[in-house]
Amino acid sequence: MTTINLHNFIARSTENGPGVRAVIWVQGCSLHCPGCFNPDTHDQTIRQLVSVEALAERILSVSEIEGITISGGEPFLQAAALAELCRGLHERNLGIVVFSGFTFEQLTQTDNTNWKALLGLTDLLIAGPFVQELRCDLALRGSQNQTLHFLSERYLALKTRLEHDSNSVELFIDASGHITVTGFPGQEWFTA
Repeated sequence: MTTINLHNFIARSTENGPGVRAVIWVQGCSLHCPGCFNPDTHDQTIRQLVSVEALAERILSVSEIEGITISGGEPFLQAAALAELCRGLHERNLGIVVFSGFTFEQLTQTDNTNWKALLGLTDLLIAGPFVQELRCDLALRGSQNQTLHFLSERYLALKTRLEHDSNSVELFIDASGHITVTGFPGQEWFTA
């Protein structure tokens, strides 16, 4: 049984890629970008192990979503399991958006077959480390060095809009009152 070390799951989001999407955050990142919005995803110890099959069922049970977004942590540290998940979701016609702190060159100029497998199933890749000094308000990016890569035709019609739109955020409050902020909050979220 293949498992994914999961940090969090949101069934329906409008701020983590095109349309309404399920979002998963994986646990574990070796990059540790200063100023990262998700530092609690860096620890590579097990947070919640979920089988690929169980996670796929959970995602497929969400009605009327366009696709899934995978963020982190660093998805490419769990590329084999995520490729297996994405293969099944692609077969159900769900779009795949992946965020990575690795650069496009690092991801594409590798012999890592698991990385290649995940890239081959990705429709839209947002690549590059977060650089605090280059913080920006561009859609789907936290800093200006991060790049959008349309790896299939699926979202290509949105290219101009996504390259020029501004970021936005969502707030989710669960039954216990825990607040999750997702999307791309600007600097004003962090200053008093």
